[in-house]
Amino acid sequence: MTNTTLVDKFATPQNFRQLRDLIRNNNDILAEIVTAFEEKAALDFHYSKSLKKISGKLQKLTGNSESGIDKGWINVAEQFDIHATIHSNLGSALTEDIIQPLRSVQSSQQKTIRAADNFVEREIRKMKDKKDETQKMKRSLYVLSKELEKIEQSAENDKLHPEKFTLRKKKYREQMTKSEDEYIWQTIDLEKQRRVTENVLRKGVESMESVERQRLAHCQTALGRYKRKIENMGPNLQQMFERHSNNLEIAMDSQIEDFIQTIQPSTSAVNHITLVDLYAENFGEVMSSTRRRQNLDRVSGILDNELKRLFGKQSADVMVANSKQMSVTEFIEYLLYKINDAISIVDGGQNRGFNRLARYQQKIKDKSGLPMTILTIPLTGENNSLPPPALTSFDTSICASSIRGSVDCDYEEYEKISDDGFYSNGSSNGKTITTFNEPSCSSPQQICRVLYDFEPKHADEIQIREGQCVIIEDRIGEDWLIGHVISQPSNSSLPPMSNHVTEITWDSLFCDVNPKFIAFINRGAGGPFMVIPVTKTGRIDKDYPFVDAHKAPCLEIAWSPFNDNVIASCSEDTTAKVWVIPERGLTRNLCEPAVELTGHQKRVNTLAWHPVANNLLLTAGGENVMFLWNVGTGEALLEISGHPDQIWSINFNYDGSQFVTTCKDKKIRILDSHTGAVVSEGVGHEGVKPQKAIFVKDGLILTTGFTKRSERLYALRAPEDLSTPIVEEELDTSNGVIFPFWDEDTGIVYLVGKGDCAIRYYEINNEAPFVHYINTYTTSEPQRAIGFQSKRGISSEEIEINRIYKLTTKGVVDILQFFVPRKSDLFQHDLYPDTRSTIPALTAEEFMEGKNSDPIRQPVNAAAAAAAAKPKVQVAKKANILSTLAPTATDVQTQSYAEKPQQQMSRPPSSAAASPRPRPVVDDDMGIVTMRPEQPSSAASSRPPSSRASEIPPKEVKGPDPMKPKQAVTLRSRADRDEPGGALTPGQRRAAAELDRIKRDQSRQADEDDVSAPTSLAPPPSSTRSSASPRASVSSDVPSGHVPQNMDELLDDLMKMKAVLRQHERRIRILEEEIADRNMSNAYSF
Repeated sequence: MTNTTLVDKFATPQNFRQLRDLIRNNNDILAEIVTAFEEKAALDFHYSKSLKKISGKLQKLTGNSESGIDKGWINVAEQFDIHATIHSNLGSALTEDIIQPLRSVQSSQQKTIRAADNFVEREIRKMKDKKDETQKMKRSLYVLSKELEKIEQSAENDKLHPEKFTLRKKKYREQMTKSEDEYIWQTIDLEKQRRVTENVLRKGVESMESVERQRLAHCQTALGRYKRKIENMGPNLQQMFERHSNNLEIAMDSQIEDFIQTIQPSTSAVNHITLVDLYAENFGEVMSSTRRRQNLDRVSGILDNELKRLFGKQSADVMVANSKQMSVTEFIEYLLYKINDAISIVDGGQNRGFNRLARYQQKIKDKSGLPMTILTIPLTGENNSLPPPALTSFDTSICASSIRGSVDCDYEEYEKISDDGFYSNGSSNGKTITTFNEPSCSSPQQICRVLYDFEPKHADEIQIREGQCVIIEDRIGEDWLIGHVISQPSNSSLPPMSNHVTEITWDSLFCDVNPKFIAFINRGAGGPFMVIPVTKTGRIDKDYPFVDAHKAPCLEIAWSPFNDNVIASCSEDTTAKVWVIPERGLTRNLCEPAVELTGHQKRVNTLAWHPVANNLLLTAGGENVMFLWNVGTGEALLEISGHPDQIWSINFNYDGSQFVTTCKDKKIRILDSHTGAVVSEGVGHEGVKPQKAIFVKDGLILTTGFTKRSERLYALRAPEDLSTPIVEEELDTSNGVIFPFWDEDTGIVYLVGKGDCAIRYYEINNEAPFVHYINTYTTSEPQRAIGFQSKRGISSEEIEINRIYKLTTKGVVDILQFFVPRKSDLFQHDLYPDTRSTIPALTAEEFMEGKNSDPIRQPVNAAAAAAAAKPKVQVAKKANILSTLAPTATDVQTQSYAEKPQQQMSRPPSSAAASPRPRPVVDDDMGIVTMRPEQPSSAASSRPPSSRASEIPPKEVKGPDPMKPKQAVTLRSRADRDEPGGALTPGQRRAAAELDRIKRDQSRQADEDDVSAPTSLAPPPSSTRSSASPRASVSSDVPSGHVPQNMDELLDDLMKMKAVLRQHERRIRILEEEIADRNMSNAYSF
């Protein structure tokens, strides 16, 4: 296989068994799926057979009937036949298209799994037997070493007869020597067997991965066949298909690689390499230092001779199982290092060497309790490899012998393999010691892709959509994550262009984009470039029309900021040209430029449009001269020289009054656009590779470049002092040039590296440290070309703040969209300030006259901005309640009586007693009670003469008196209503009113009996008494039968009537509003 994703993860015995169990379980699941489909097919056949039987019965029963109604059952029987045929066909399709292929695949894969398992397990058992034999030999060697040491000590103690131990010492020494040799070679053979086993494990993992990929591919095919069969079943099953069609399409469109990547082992994959452990190395055992040193020197010599043989043979290690790990030669080198390290300890700890594998060494106990040294080397990880290897030219034998015999060599060569701080030198007590420092790296923030939509329900939640990318910053419990949306690759990509992209090695982005078109420099004779509508999808044909621009390779292209159909290009043929693209794109090759700008003597390196003035184009040539062109007339308005070396980049400031350049002489210059004079100059980055500079916020300058060690970095500089950066930060070590892109509307700068897989973006503001890191968008495909869309081409409805077109190495244009999550659907003014318009603020002539102007700006979305600026507020118009409120009862009463003549105010109290007026009953609903008509009293005749002179004499009329109101009212306060007696409760007031009514009826009956003059005129039943109800309504207090005697009394009665009408009008409006509110509540279920 070419794609072995799981090999490095599962190439250990334990992890292989885990993978084998997983694949075997999936194979069993496939068998169960086949069984389920067999049952489904059997049910379909049985159901079809039953329906045909029922259909035949119905046709037999109703076939001879003459009734039209009974004939309808024949139609039902025909429908049964149709259903039976559908299910019969479905059962046959399931058997032929799904059951038989899957059963065959499952059976074949089961045999493959069994064979791979047997093959791997056989080699694992061989390795286990080898390891057991090695352990057995090690134990025997330890016993012999102990016995020999006892004999040696006995001989030393018995100085009178040492000769009696000579024979025994010789015998044990010969046995120990033989055992040590066998143990060493057995350990080397064990390592070789381990490598063979690892190779077998890798092949077994590849077989298991192949089985799983085949299973997933056949399952996808079976699902597709089932989906197509369901689609053809007919309209009766269409609803069922619509319910399940989306899930089937998701299963069919899912990538096998995505599932393979999710398979993870429960433990990390590591290699456990067993090393030689001698008795002399174990300093916990009692042994003479001389004999310990002699034993270790002997073993060191054996290994040393073996390394000499290997280096002399100069043959490659054919037993390497993983090229990322060590070879057999390195394994023997490490054994030599281990023995020499023990020799160094015997010598007092002097001259201890260093080996790159020492970090993986572990000392444990074996099953017998003896010391055991192993190397635990991970197969996977961030680096996925060992530290840097030793120098191939290093003479191991010479160094080994010098370690044993002298102190001249202390493995200084190993200091040369230091890389990125992994190794460093330190001193202790005046002795040089090489130590290992673990790299201090914080785990990066996790970036995930959203699998399904999520709608927020609370204020602290954000809305996310399927396919978006989010960065996870923290976790709350098991279900909630803290993070934000960073970007979203568009669902649609532009056409693949792998056969068209240019192959020139020039530090340019080879791409530019505007709201209509995207342009790429492509490969071909001369210097062509391709213009494609941004809405186009699919594959680009080989004969797709292009712009046949130059005779030599095209180096850079740029769209005009004021016309989306105008594009400029520059080339190695010493020319720059301006082209006009048709409104609907190219339909044939475009060969004739609108304007050709000739004036450079060498190739034109780069170009840039003026951001404010119309038709101004700045070009920089290889002869270190720049021209400012009026492309409308094709003439050079300004020639700028003074750069001593090649110009790498040019960029205008906000209003185009200045531009900044970077040069090969490592200097940054700011020049005046009108005259070409140098305004400011400073030293840039130290590296010799190209550097870029752009204007950013408040006239500051952001530069990107390299250090002397090829480390990429960026710096923020003030125009007054370009040599001293305000902020400078190293990014990484790479050869790709970093191109900065400045979004002036949001204050974000994007750093894009040519050939990188990452896009970094930062926010620049006035708060320290001024350049704030936001995030890094990373993909698996490096970018060959990059284009940034203007704000006129993004979607403000989706709250998209930027869109990047990225051409990958596979020739596919990915559209990267960056969003800011907001709950509101309204236009976001803070994210979308007015952007640059397509209307130029100056003409070329005005600019050359010395004028400067800010660019004309326009809304990003004019309609949405206007709608959001003036929101439509629905105002419910209601009556002005305050204008209809009546004055309080006290004020009305004071006003009525204050305006009366003094004669009326001085009326004697006897007049009121002569004409007693009963208190009316107060009605809680209406507030007014109409009094019954009463007989006229003699109050008028008892008035004093002074007041009688101003009264109007009564006239006898048969009809009602037009001057007498039918209902006279007045307003009273609550205190007047309750009268002197203290505040009464509502129940007390109702009881008192009822008692007054009874008394009034009795007195009225008595008055009617006492009437003696039948010809006396009775007033019309219209007068009532004013009284304040508990609801603050007003009733009349005019005595029954009262007739206004003058104009003041008449006006007073009219004012009282007007107050009553206003009170009722207010109550009617309040009731109408309550009815409207209830209707609204019932309609919207509030």
